[in-house]
Amino acid sequence: MTNDVTPESSLSSSEILAGLNLPRVIAGPAGKAISRLIAGIAEFGSAWLQGLAQQIGDSAAARSAGQNAIGDAAAKIAASDDALVQRAVHALVAKEYRHQKNKESVVLKTIDILKNTNDQNPLTTPPNVEDDWLNVFERYAEEASSERFQDLWARVLAGQIRKPGTFSLRTLRFISELDADTAQLFEKWAPAVINGDVIQTPPQVRGTNFADLLRLQEAGLINLSSGTLLRRHTVSEREKIAFRYKTHAVGIQTTDATTLQYPAAPLTKVGREIYSNLDVEDSVENARQFANAVSKYKVGRIVYGTFLRTSGEIMSPIDLWVRPAQQKLPRKAIGQVAGPRKGKLDKMEDPG
Repeated sequence: MTNDVTPESSLSSSEILAGLNLPRVIAGPAGKAISRLIAGIAEFGSAWLQGLAQQIGDSAAARSAGQNAIGDAAAKIAASDDALVQRAVHALVAKEYRHQKNKESVVLKTIDILKNTNDQNPLTTPPNVEDDWLNVFERYAEEASSERFQDLWARVLAGQIRKPGTFSLRTLRFISELDADTAQLFEKWAPAVINGDVIQTPPQVRGTNFADLLRLQEAGLINLSSGTLLRRHTVSEREKIAFRYKTHAVGIQTTDATTLQYPAAPLTKVGREIYSNLDVEDSVENARQFANAVSKYKVGRIVYGTFLRTSGEIMSPIDLWVRPAQQKLPRKAIGQVAGPRKGKLDKMEDPG
């Protein structure tokens, strides 16, 4: 028979969980969620297959005693055709096996992510993931047959385990319908996302860039409204402020109170949640483009370096822009410009 399914000898859920050495902070919630995905069908064996066949046979017998014409007709077909019942068993087993194989692939990738997670607050254990959320997630994860989407669902589950509520049911549905082209396009622009909520855009958006942004808006990942927006942020005198990427940040030091502005396209709620789930490699070139685009009136220096979220520091900063010595500064700031300190940077406020 074609499409034969020969289940490999799977480990039990308890055996898979044993010895994973997950970080203590997530072992509890992770254990519950992972057990949910690998239990049941994971316990493949002849007894399970025989039980399944018996259930189908019992169903056929019950239908043969049915009281409506459609049920009787279906029962007669099933009862008179052993091969039909066998094909039904085979189709069901093959489908469930594929689903289980997909889910277990997602589980293994999730475990790898969790094991490599550096917990910023090891004394706090997050609550368990809600059953309703897991019900929806399971239906989507079992259909993920490609490596790309198994990776994506694994990062979603890991993120939800670390911080329940990170991903809404609406975002789960969006991901389940996400096509590869749109996913690749969003990944292309992800390194240009600042503070997790806007995409820094070129000063003049045209050609391919404009077409890309339109496609992202049509997909529901960004909101251009009436076009590319200008993001503004008011800062005080001699303030240090960080514009964050994934692991790095651009630090701006002002010489006097001013309003910083730069072209940006806001992410939607779905876009923000998906971005938080992506593994993005920061680029100094994006930081240079941002430094070139941001307004520099009353700005003394712009730097780029690794950002420590726990302390707000920018480590090993490199200069992207320094006000030329011959360029006059506001009278109030003359003689007061200092280089960026290895100190805490004010957190970015939402300019609204």
